[in-house]
Amino acid sequence: MSFTRRPGSGRPRQTSRREDRHILRNALVQPTASLTAIQAQVVPPTRSPLVLIRGTMTVQRYVHDILQPHVLPLMQWLSGAIFQQDNARPHTARVSQDCLRTVTTLP
Repeated sequence: MSFTRRPGSGRPRQTSRREDRHILRNALVQPTASLTAIQAQVVPPTRSPLVLIRGTMTVQRYVHDILQPHVLPLMQWLSGAIFQQDNARPHTARVSQDCLRTVTTLP
């Protein structure tokens, strides 16, 4: 079994047998690791709770499970804070953008 991945140059690269064993071992130990999103926002002098999400992150889950209970209260408490996201679909959807507009954030 051989996996193909694309390094920063965009050129396909074949993995070595050692890398294949590592990938396969991790997939067997944590079969949902690729579907698990871990978010931890560390904001001095506070730390928000670690939120473990299993499964696919949808816009509805992002707003209901992440933004409303965790991000919005923290953003209200920390005036002038900057919220960063990585342009994933749940982050850029209109529903999540509307939710973030309830507090002062940079676009």
